[in-house]
Amino acid sequence: MNPRSFWKVVLVALVGCDSLSLATASNPSVPEQDNRRFTSETCTNRNDNEQDGACRSASPAVDYTVARDCAVVMAHSKLSGWGIFSLVDRPKGKPLIFGDSVIQVPDLQPLEATHYWIREYFWEATATGGHFEGKQVSSLVPGVGMLANGAPSSNDNDPKAKKGVGISNVLPFRPVYDDGNVRRNQAGAGAFSHYFNYTFYVHRAIRAGQEVLVQYEDGYFMERQLDNMHATQETYERPVGELRSQSICLDSLRPGPSKVNENAGRGAFATRFIRRHSVVAPVPVLPIFDKFKALVTTKLRNSSKHDDGTVVEVVSKQLLWNYCFGHPKSSLLLFPYSPVVNFVNHANANDGVANVRLQWSSHPTLFRDREKWLSSTLDELSKRNESGLLLELVATRDIRPGEEILLDYGIDWQTAWEEHVDRWQPPEESDSYTPAVVMDEVAGSVRTTDEQISFPYPDNVFTACFYEYDPTKFIDGKATSKTRVRSDTWNFTRSVFDWKNLRPCSIVKRDSLPTKTYLYTVQMRNRYGLKKEERIPKGTVHLVSRVPRQSIRFMDKLYTTDQHLEGAFRHEIGIRDDIFPSQWKDLP
Repeated sequence: MNPRSFWKVVLVALVGCDSLSLATASNPSVPEQDNRRFTSETCTNRNDNEQDGACRSASPAVDYTVARDCAVVMAHSKLSGWGIFSLVDRPKGKPLIFGDSVIQVPDLQPLEATHYWIREYFWEATATGGHFEGKQVSSLVPGVGMLANGAPSSNDNDPKAKKGVGISNVLPFRPVYDDGNVRRNQAGAGAFSHYFNYTFYVHRAIRAGQEVLVQYEDGYFMERQLDNMHATQETYERPVGELRSQSICLDSLRPGPSKVNENAGRGAFATRFIRRHSVVAPVPVLPIFDKFKALVTTKLRNSSKHDDGTVVEVVSKQLLWNYCFGHPKSSLLLFPYSPVVNFVNHANANDGVANVRLQWSSHPTLFRDREKWLSSTLDELSKRNESGLLLELVATRDIRPGEEILLDYGIDWQTAWEEHVDRWQPPEESDSYTPAVVMDEVAGSVRTTDEQISFPYPDNVFTACFYEYDPTKFIDGKATSKTRVRSDTWNFTRSVFDWKNLRPCSIVKRDSLPTKTYLYTVQMRNRYGLKKEERIPKGTVHLVSRVPRQSIRFMDKLYTTDQHLEGAFRHEIGIRDDIFPSQWKDLP
């Protein structure tokens, strides 16, 4: 969540997406009139003599009624934990829900400091186009990418696949890369993800009551596994009436440009009327333990020495830090991963602008083990091999359709942001900086390496080409004692424009065509993260001819995008002290 302060309202400019046509029912502006379900917050402390923050502050009863026009919900899955279910029939080709942000996590270390709950939810960065953010990059895809259960691609060959049982029914489309109208010379630069509108589309028709399943394979989940994937149809479907009574709606929020200020970036907006004390969105969270070890970016420099003699310098905290909830007296961070919640901006509750509060859920079915979770110690929490922590956003007043959702991030966050603004100094090159996405928009043709000697491109960009490398089909050319030349012709395939096929290339030659377009001869190169069989052998010059302009992209060099700026704002979103479990406060 990207923080920005504008007078009394301090906003976080977050990534977002264009409006999508979703499968919803009638007029969303009409307040809900059906039977409403309220649940009061109750809990018991492990030690009756203590006032646990998780139980101390009584909140008004929460209305969990699922709106009549709600089309997608979060409910318990018979596969694993929570899942996403559709309440309406969905045809192939339609978006499931609004697109979400993608948070790129480069060079995460040490890996053992991150709990498997986080590691199993990482996606390969080649699925989201973030693989040039660092040498080893993983992606977190909140929303459908983390909340939906997965189906292995091998299930597509199962006989049940003919009935749409146990196989994936949604596929993601690549995210948009955009700075959210926050330039490099602004204090908010580098404080939010530029990857947004990562949208999942229905690629197999979904029936009302059916669970949403995401396919995992190359380019999807790195480690996440499910054991019960060859199950009956009943495993993947639930009666719609049952779902409505045991779920929380997921499409009450949509992302979009903030209306408060032209520099405020993107925020979350209500899609329908939301009554006071009604749940606005569920907020399932994944714990990140030992935040000062788990979420730092390090770079080899002559700065300081570890006990083993390794020379390192801690450059900055990971961008992921800005998206997490936390407490100043705890080493624990909580990453929220339900749809659109990472777009919710900050406003000071004392000014009467904030319209939601964050609290632990009291939902009777989705968080039925609440007492067990919130009475756990950090050590006990780290040993639980399951997800289950559930917060929620609750309306503090009536919210009209289209109104921006605002949450008080806490005084610590606001103070940190104001101090950041006071000391912010734009990078020296900020006025002349040209991101790769702009170069792609303005460069009709691409200069050869010889031409770039006299007319170089900006220092922060390089050229890359979509190309499927196949070491079995090369034509060997001239060879010397040091190098071997191998040649290939560019070929269009269904998968050639997958992000995993984008690798650095140098422009050797440009040939004009009668159609006033160009074809290029390029030298393909390796990138970080390739497997041995995907790498061009050392000493080999790999030339590819007849490469069209649309397969050549300008990309930002490693560690040059805004999220890597030294001094970029980093601070967790505050959890109120009165709801934070006291046994999780392990810092002075």
